[in-house]
Parts: sequence; structure tokens; C-alpha cells
Amino acid sequence: MKTVYLSGGHRSGWQKSVIDNVHGFHFKDPSSHDFKDPKLYTTWDLEAIRESDILFAYFESSNPSGYGLTLEIGYAAALGKQIIFVDEKSKYSPDTGRYLHLAREVSDKVFESIDEGLKFLEYLR
Repeated sequence: MKTVYLSGGHRSGWQKSVIDNVHGFHFKDPSSHDFKDPKLYTTWDLEAIRESDILFAYFESSNPSGYGLTLEIGYAAALGKQIIFVDEKSKYSPDTGRYLHLAREVSDKVFESIDEGLKFLEYLR
């Protein structure tokens, strides 16, 4: 069974929806730990990416910055992980989109909606 790291914002709870509705994968969800110390949660996140086969990166249109997400994409790319990048923000924020070229280029697949990204993830089962 492949392991998928769920990268993206933690406010909307999208990770729980993915875990509940997409079957056939083991998920690593950084929103599930309660670390408050940046050193602890960063260590956990990077180790979880190392242990995963796929990085599913979801850049919601409501995500205020995406800095953590882009770091995780870069780290996963350096490790040779498969990257699925759902970029909903660039469509609505061209200023943000112009800074995401590197993240888009290192990703194996890029989609503009989470439904498209999840459909592709299910294909990988």
C-alpha cells in the first residue's frame, strides 16, 4: 500500500475528507499532530515526507501564503517523490501564480481543482 503525505493548509479540514473518501492508501496527515513548537512539527513533517511515496499538495484558494506547502514540494522533489499539485490559488491570484512556477515544474501532475487531483490519486491505487 502506498503512503501519501497530505500537504496544504490546516484550516478547512480537507485532509479528513480525503482520508475518509479515498481508499487504498496509507495517509500521513500533518494536521493530525498537536505540536506547537516549529522545530518539532517541521521535523515530523519532513520525516513523514521521507517515509511517503506520494506528496499530495493542495494549495487552496483560501490559503494565505503557501510557504510551507512550497517547501514541502521542493523537499519531496529533492527526494524523488511523486508529486500531485492541486493549485487552486493561481487561477484567482495571478501574483501568487507567477511565484509558483518552480513548484509546478517539479510536480508530476498539476491540477486546478481538488476533485481532479483526487481522481488522479485514485487512479494510482
